[in-house]
Amino acid sequence: MKWLLFGFLLGNPAIEPMYVCQGVGPDGVYQSSFTVQVMGDNYFVAWPDLKTIGMGFRSKNDFSAVYLTPNGQVGTALYRIKNKKLEGSWTGGDKKVYREVCEVSKGGSDAKPQPKPSSVREV
Repeated sequence: MKWLLFGFLLGNPAIEPMYVCQGVGPDGVYQSSFTVQVMGDNYFVAWPDLKTIGMGFRSKNDFSAVYLTPNGQVGTALYRIKNKKLEGSWTGGDKKVYREVCEVSKGGSDAKPQPKPSSVREV
């Protein structure tokens, strides 16, 4: 209980329900979005534009998730939570790690993903 109260007073940043991300993948620059649903200590993630789902957990200011694409490709993502942003890296198993920055979506026009190269998170 003491650690829970200590963490609350330090202001551990929340993981928000929707993010818009920009990054560089195998085919260049992309923009995407994902949603997060918290269930206990688990975080269920969906990338609607990629028809991809995942789940993860949080440890202090780090958030990690594994994902599964419709064609069975498995990948992983690791983010650092900083001022309502997620700064992270991800890989889809192609021997490379890619970077992206995700900002909280307001649910408006920024929630609509831009076309993205087909090989990003889905090979």
